Amino acid sequence: MRASVDGDPARAGAKDINAGWRKDAAKKLRPGKRQLTKEKEELRAVAMQLAKDKGVPIVHAYRILKGQATLNDVLKGMMRKERFEQLVIREGIDRELAGQVASGHLSKKRAQILTRMRVLRGPKLHVDGVAAAHGSKELYAVNFFVDGWKVGYVKVARPYDFDFLEEGSVELHTRFKHDVKAICPAADLPAVKESMTTDDVVKSQGLGGTEQRAERVRPDDEWMLKLVAGGRVVRFTMRDGDGYVGQLRAFGRWDADLVLPGGEVVTVFFHGLHPVAHTLGLNE
Repeated sequence: MRASVDGDPARAGAKDINAGWRKDAAKKLRPGKRQLTKEKEELRAVAMQLAKDKGVPIVHAYRILKGQATLNDVLKGMMRKERFEQLVIREGIDRELAGQVASGHLSKKRAQILTRMRVLRGPKLHVDGVAAAHGSKELYAVNFFVDGWKVGYVKVARPYDFDFLEEGSVELHTRFKHDVKAICPAADLPAVKESMTTDDVVKSQGLGGTEQRAERVRPDDEWMLKLVAGGRVVRFTMRDGDGYVGQLRAFGRWDADLVLPGGEVVTVFFHGLHPVAHTLGLNE
């Protein structure tokens, strides 16, 4: 004998739920709903045919049919993506730079140069030696055109100047970056001073730091990469005749790192270079 649901709340509830499902199913079969389903099926069929004919992903086929993109836009985007993947995988170009090349905002040759620079120094090529020392608890030695070497801490670094606290002082001094020739860890200063040279001819010209961009010199990136690859020892001659000699290890947008025989490192700023330093003392 089959049990009745009367007097059984759980089974009665299940019956109500089943009834609700049947009502929902009935709603889906209404004429308006059936028409909507038919339209979706037709749109899907057209999208699939478009994707097959034009070789585009189904999601982009829907975008084209809905007017959200043109076929030309989709094809160009796919070409950029393919180009991007080739640049990264086959050419070894940095992903960020590859995206700029694929979009036409950067030449492939320049991207290759910047990628090699980033491999040597890291991705932030715009961070100069002063900014890199900002916030460090390590003492740094900074060579200024105006008053020579000073040892202390870079407390705050801004695009064109910085706050410098000299060792043993409690007073911050704002210094301009264009007055900086070089910076190094204070522990490396004795070796840096010992390796320095003087160009008497340049010194006799009486030049100092300059804010004028037209007077500044920057060695060619490709030339410097060649020198790095060859492990060459170079000379950075400054506007006042000071010379920094060492093996070129890496460089960024604003400065370059030289390694001395004992492993010490000094960062030299391009804005302080004299025109004779254009080839860094080498011709080949």
